[in-house]
Amino acid sequence: MGKGNYYTDDGSFIYVERNNNEDYDLDRSEYDDLVENIRSKLPKSYSQCWKWGTEGRIIAENSLCEILLVDNQWSYALVFSYGKLYKKYADNLVPLAKRHIEQVADKIFDSIADMYPCYERGCAWTSKKYEKRKVA
Repeated sequence: MGKGNYYTDDGSFIYVERNNNEDYDLDRSEYDDLVENIRSKLPKSYSQCWKWGTEGRIIAENSLCEILLVDNQWSYALVFSYGKLYKKYADNLVPLAKRHIEQVADKIFDSIADMYPCYERGCAWTSKKYEKRKVA
């Protein structure tokens, strides 16, 4: 049984484990390294930013998606949020655009999982080791 308590139905996410699991204080250099590693993997359609969203720090965005890092005590939740897509198209969500964002998220998650221990939500109270999607 793993850990996990962050959830959003507004996108895809994984948990990236912190190096120091016992101390929940933010390690700024670890955080900055993670941000740079994520940004280096993103397609050129994403621009870097550094602003607060409703759930966490937005580190990159494009016209359809925001990428957030959310403090989850023992981990950082790396979130690809579809919020902009929902706001822009409301009930007429474009399935192709949503699928594209999910594929980009899976590629980034796979590459981050090569560098950090990562987990995915099991249920409301648990998580499990992240299993790579191997998206082409």
